[in-house]
Amino acid sequence: MRRLAFIVGLLASPMLAQTLVIHPSVSSVAAGQSFTVNVVASGVQDLFAYQFTLTFPAGSATLNSIAQGPFLATGGTTYFISGGAQPWSEETLIGRISGVDGTGTLATFALTAAEPGPLQLSLTAVSLLDSNVASIPAVATPATVKVTIASSQPDIIITNTLSREPGTNNVLVSLTLSNLGGTAAQNVQLTIGEIDATAGATVPQSLGIIASTGRTTATLTFPASVGASGAAAALIVGGAYTGGSFQSASRITLP
Repeated sequence: MRRLAFIVGLLASPMLAQTLVIHPSVSSVAAGQSFTVNVVASGVQDLFAYQFTLTFPAGSATLNSIAQGPFLATGGTTYFISGGAQPWSEETLIGRISGVDGTGTLATFALTAAEPGPLQLSLTAVSLLDSNVASIPAVATPATVKVTIASSQPDIIITNTLSREPGTNNVLVSLTLSNLGGTAAQNVQLTIGEIDATAGATVPQSLGIIASTGRTTATLTFPASVGASGAAAALIVGGAYTGGSFQSASRITLP
């Protein structure tokens, strides 16, 4: 077994094939963005050591790091090594002990997507050993992550939470403005804040710059007369930044 030179004499095993599953942290990611991939052993019996390579098309992603998963170490002290541009990972328990049973993460790979299109992830050079140093048949389940073109424009998404101000009973709308675009939103101005036909008392607001993948917060204040608690209403929030604008409309229930 490559790099596990101390493991010798692999024997054929009659047990059923065990499954390794690739679990990406996302199903879709923009080019240039990072994500993680867990390799999970599913329903294994007496797993003592493993080896595999995470494979993807050349140029489609770059490796940032490889981290040891917690699963094998639940059985005792382990020895873990990893590396490579096409990243590989190996780990073994140490000592005359039984392997582990069940399901858990063996290794986590942090990748950065490079090219738009389907990023196909698979496992090669797979080898599993039990505590008798016998080979365990293995089936590896591949995965695909959709890599999209990174937006070159700001893309501001708004989420909200509502509450009542103690004492005045005014309605407070706490906003989070997230920029999912590929460039910073400059000179962000919050200019619209309405619940039904009632305008908020705290617009306009200047929010400055929201960096790419960054966020900022703002609060809108509405009079208690905007509606009774539990009433349904429409919230409209919008504004502008240098070169563009944003707006969000949602149905809310007054707090």
